[in-house]
Amino acid sequence: MKKKSQKRMITKDMLKTKSFYLKSKLLNRSRRGDPRLKSTKKMVDMVLNLNLKAIQQEKPITLTTILSPSEILYALDLIPICAETTASFLASFGLGDDFLTIAEKHFHSPETCSFLRCATGAVMDNLFPQPAAVIATTHLCDAGAKMISYASQVYDCEYFLIDIPQEKSEEAIDYVARQLEEMAQRLSELTGRKLSKEKLAKAIERSNEARRYALQANELRQSIPAPMRGSEALSYLYLPGIGFGSNETVEIYRKMAAELERRVAKKFSPLEEERHRLLWLHVKPYFPNRLFRYLEKEKKASIAFEEVNHIFWPELDPEQPFRSVAQKLNANLFQGPIDSYIELLLNLVEKYKVDGVVHYAHWGCRWNYGRMPNVKEALQAKGIPFLRLDLDSISSRDYFEGQLNSRIDTFLDMLS
Repeated sequence: MKKKSQKRMITKDMLKTKSFYLKSKLLNRSRRGDPRLKSTKKMVDMVLNLNLKAIQQEKPITLTTILSPSEILYALDLIPICAETTASFLASFGLGDDFLTIAEKHFHSPETCSFLRCATGAVMDNLFPQPAAVIATTHLCDAGAKMISYASQVYDCEYFLIDIPQEKSEEAIDYVARQLEEMAQRLSELTGRKLSKEKLAKAIERSNEARRYALQANELRQSIPAPMRGSEALSYLYLPGIGFGSNETVEIYRKMAAELERRVAKKFSPLEEERHRLLWLHVKPYFPNRLFRYLEKEKKASIAFEEVNHIFWPELDPEQPFRSVAQKLNANLFQGPIDSYIELLLNLVEKYKVDGVVHYAHWGCRWNYGRMPNVKEALQAKGIPFLRLDLDSISSRDYFEGQLNSRIDTFLDMLS
């Protein structure tokens, strides 16, 4: 049975006001009985603060796709706003379908990725403050680059497209590094923000420090029982997406690692009982839903780890900032040979001692659907149970709770 829609509490116009973000920050810090880690609250604060600074035009803004060269943007003291994470933000407030409808009324096909379609609707509705420039990479899909290109036309600003080759080689890294250096120099000219070796090196050092704490947190999450809810951890995609290079990301991961260390020492699990351990592939539904309440709280199935939180890049070199960031972009686990990706998944299955793998198949995501048959075949060949959940991350239009729960029940019965 489809869940009844809740009464609308937040409107589109509220998102353009300072008071909305101030009240949201207060609510984020003062919720009674809040089971979230303090680091999660701090991350939400970071998102709200960036949006608040953006609407107040405190610094020049760049609108980007996810997994952009954030270290360079923070070195230039710019405000990065990510199109995909903005869409998830809108969906969490029950506004995703509103912006999807705006885009669809202007002939944007409902068959395309709803993250980018929602962001397109936000551009059409003038939700984003005026950016100094827009930036896309060719990491994941053509739609992201096209959406950002469209935004550059609407806002009449410069468009940077960073081409990331599929091959993983020194030549590919050099090719990306040249693009990044040209982009940084041009952004400096456009915004009047001085770029120096010292600022770049500092941003790289902050990125490395955050990486070390993130790796520590990921290692702690190998513990049984799981010290963190996977549904909560999936929200951390924001940090590798656009947060590395900032002071806030360092503090968030530092706090996260410390909190998890205390939980592991006490053998504390937020699920109380852990009947099954799962590896989660891809993202999650961001609109209000009961999926994880059912999976984690009622069925006691723990998401031990999520591929989006895997740190896939090596430590960066502050002496070679552009080449280091290029190496990070080129190391993306979602591109390149499928064999390397499957090898990583099998490693994660073993490392986190999971009983089965859940592949969240976000509708409209071509590369995610394209890899699925290979992933399923490889896992099943190793005797690893596999569940595919077909859902949309932003739109609640086709979310049928009863059908979803039945599929979860069947899968968990098989694990038993």
